[in-house]
Amino acid sequence: MKTVKAKEFVIALAITALMSVISVNALAASPNHQTSPNAVNTAFVDHEALADKYENMAHAMQEKIEAQLEALSNKPRSSFFGRNGQHIKKHVAYKINEYDKAAQENKQKALHHKKIAMEQSARKTVAESTDNMNHPVNKAGKQVDTALDAL
Repeated sequence: MKTVKAKEFVIALAITALMSVISVNALAASPNHQTSPNAVNTAFVDHEALADKYENMAHAMQEKIEAQLEALSNKPRSSFFGRNGQHIKKHVAYKINEYDKAAQENKQKALHHKKIAMEQSARKTVAESTDNMNHPVNKAGKQVDTALDAL
């Protein structure tokens, strides 16, 4: 009797494992699932907005640094806090250092996105100028559809 129940348990366990593997594979093979997070089309990314965002974040980090420096300078001497006074100063210095690192990273990201935004705008102006060169213009300076109308 015990061996029959053990066999049934093993079979049920195997079926459950098989069902879970099949369902996971079905989700992974779905055509709507994007496989790479880097597969985003960069043509639709607003790099100017990203640059502004990173500049604002860097500015916020600078404000936090100033607030920590002000708090550190306005604190009474460290002996007022006892043993933890030195730890508090070290912690504030650590926070200032971390905020400075974050501000520098955000500034670098902002510069990167500004550079990309400038490249995109340059590409757009070149594309527009070449597009305008391909369309004939009449004597009034208006674009015409055919070369016969240009005369």
